[in-house]
Parts: sequence; structure tokens; C-alpha cells
Amino acid sequence: MSLNLLSIFIFNTNSMVRRNSNVLFSKSKAANGTAFSNDDVLNIERVEAYKQLNVVIRELDDLMNQYAEGNISDVAATLTPSFFNKMALRLFSLKKNRSKFPDYEIIRKGFSNALEGLNRSAKQNALLINTENERDNYLVSHNILHDRERLLEYVESLNNQYTSIFGDRQDMSLKVRATIGREYTEYIRLYGLPIGGFFDADKLAQIILKFDLQNSI
Repeated sequence: MSLNLLSIFIFNTNSMVRRNSNVLFSKSKAANGTAFSNDDVLNIERVEAYKQLNVVIRELDDLMNQYAEGNISDVAATLTPSFFNKMALRLFSLKKNRSKFPDYEIIRKGFSNALEGLNRSAKQNALLINTENERDNYLVSHNILHDRERLLEYVESLNNQYTSIFGDRQDMSLKVRATIGREYTEYIRLYGLPIGGFFDADKLAQIILKFDLQNSI
């Protein structure tokens, strides 16, 4: 469902609730305090849910429009891991009982899936750029290897770089420590490594809430 269709649905549902509320309000006054029926309460809750969802998906809709226009690099620049986690968390926080709000949950989950799809596209775009860069580097390396003078110049430049950074020491060793966020380690523990490195938005958001990691993303 597009953003425009969702807005129309909210408006129509909201009008229906207002009409129902007016009728029930008259009855409640006549009956001296008659309560709303379950259906009316659900209708009001449904309208409020759609309103909150509408606020969240407007931001996501902007990314979807950028993607549709082919601005994948802009999408990738915006859709950082932190942004993905925040959007996933916001969508998950609006989750409702599927048996009571089946249509709403289909839409919410649809936008959650759209977020995952945009994330895949952003990562695949980054992979494509890296592949193109590697291809260019391999081409340069190939040309150097088949040109004796350029190869000697290249080796000499490497020696100069090493000396300027480390001096004459030959016993240099580098230690690299990789860290991974707790939400990712817990996700992997529960569900295994995500295929292609793409995390399920709802599952990741649930873990973030469980360990109260909202402020760390």
C-alpha cells in the first residue's frame, strides 16, 4: 500500500469512527453512562495505530522514492547500520495483535520488509562499487607487472613508504581487534548467521529492546 492510499484509508476509517462515536455518545448520554462497545474501541485504536505508522513510514517513503529514481548511492549514504536499527525499532514498536489488526499488520510488516529490501540494495550497491574499484586496481596491477620499469618504481615506492612510517625496524607487528554490537551477537546466537549478512528488522529490533540498547545505536 502506497503512502497516499494509506492516508486515504486513515481518513475514511477516522470518519467512520467519528460517526460511530457521535451515535454512541448520544446513546451514552441517554443511557446515563453507557460504555463504548469493543468494536468501537478497536476502531479508535486502529485509527491511532495508522496515524503513528504514517509518521514513521513517511521517512521510509522518502528513501523508497530515492531508490525508485535510481539514487541508490544517496539511499546507501542514509541507510547506515544505526539508521536501519532505529527504523526497525520504530516499526517494531508499532506492532499490533495480528488477530485483531490483520490488515494493519500486513502493512506494517510490508514496510518492515521494504526497509530490509532497501538495506540489501544499499549493501549490494556498496559491493558493486568495491568490485568495480578492485577491477580497476587489478587492471593497474596487471599493467605494472607487465612493465619492468613501472614494476621497479612500484617496489621502490613501497620500500620508501615502509621506511617513512616504521623506520628501519623489521620486527613491527600489528594487532587488530574487531568488535561487534551485542544486538548482532545475540541475533547470531538465536537465529544463526543471517543469509547474505541481512538481518531481519523485527527480530533485530526485539533484541535491541530486550537488552535496552536503544540509546547505543
